[in-house]
This record gives sequence, C-alpha cells and structure tokens, in this order.
Amino acid sequence: MGNILLILLGIGTAFSFMWLMHCRKRLKINTAGALGLALLHTCFGVLCVKVFAVMETLDLNNIGNMSLFGGLFFMPVLYYLLARIFHWSIADTFDIFTPCMVFTVMCARVNCIFAGCCRGKIIPGTDMRWPTRQAEIIFYIFLLIHIIRKINNRQDHGMMYPLYMYSYGIFRFMNELFRDADTASLFHIAHIWCIIALSLGLSVSVEIQNRNKKLAERGKARGRK
Repeated sequence: MGNILLILLGIGTAFSFMWLMHCRKRLKINTAGALGLALLHTCFGVLCVKVFAVMETLDLNNIGNMSLFGGLFFMPVLYYLLARIFHWSIADTFDIFTPCMVFTVMCARVNCIFAGCCRGKIIPGTDMRWPTRQAEIIFYIFLLIHIIRKINNRQDHGMMYPLYMYSYGIFRFMNELFRDADTASLFHIAHIWCIIALSLGLSVSVEIQNRNKKLAERGKARGRK
C-alpha cells in the first residue's frame, strides 16, 4: 500500500505544479520555482499529517498514521512563511495554494480506500458500510471546482482558505457521525477539530470581509475628494 500512497502523492504534486504554473504570473515564479514549491508543499503536508496524528493521541506508536487535520491547521504556517520570504501578498498566497491543499488531501483520502482505513459504519439491516470516504472525495471535487472558479475570476480575494476550513469543518462533522471510530461514543475527538476548523474559518472570513469593506469605503471616500 506504500507504493499506492507514493503514486497518489506524486499525482498530488503534479497537480500542484500545474496549478502553480497556471498562477505563475501572480506569484512571479518560473518553471523551476513552481516545481520546487510543489515538492515542498507535498513534503511539508505529509509531515503535518503525520505529526498531528501523534499529537492528537500522544502515542508514538501512531507515528506512521496520518490525520488530515494536521494539514488543515499547520499548512497555513508554510503559506505565511512563503509569503514573507518571497514578498508575496498573503491573501494571494493563501488563495493560490488552497487548491493544492484540497487536491492533495483528496489524494490522501483516496489512499484510505486502498489502505482499508477510515471506513464507514455498517448500515443497519445490511452488510454494507456508509460510503464516508467516497463522500469526502466528492466533497473535495466540488469544493475544488468552486474555489478554482473563484480564483480565476478574482472573486472573494483572500477568502479561499477560510472557505476551505469552515466548509470542511461542517462537512466532516456530519460525515464523522457515520465513520467507524475507535470509540463507541457518537461524538469523538475529530468532532472537536471540526468545531475548531469551523470557528477559525468563519472568524477569519468575517475579519477579511470587514477589512475589505473598510478598504472599499476608504477608496470611495478618496474618490469623492
């Protein structure tokens, strides 16, 4: 199964490279820069999901496991550092790298199907399971299309990563109710991460909207002078 994960991560890296090439003028990078950033994005993402898997259980035996929340919470650190190092707009940086993030975690969830993990609960009265992994993949596909369309149309500047955070928090919270967890309880630790993701995403979205509104009002005020 390790080979399948590597193939899927390779596909994720290829997508990131192609997307960054598509956005190269906004980031002012060349082909080599896009390739290097795509590789860095994948490697840092893998590190994030593996570290978070250990952090949420405090068990070093889980060092080989992955938790997608690690990417959700820790990848912004990389985006912020890249924006500062290369003097990019922070809003542009987060917007442009969000599709890379969404596609990569989608590949990671596809790997769950091959690995046989993160399964849904047995559907009562049947021997089938809820298609929780497939539902998450479909969620990523629609989210990816929506985000890419907004970025290409220059809409909702700086809002893409917060949109990903709160929409994933909502979806994952509901999807977790049908997941086959390690606890008999209906709610578990993943629901806490969902609430945190939802809260962070919404709060950042409101902050950005208020800032953009103030900037627009200042622009109108200057235009009247």
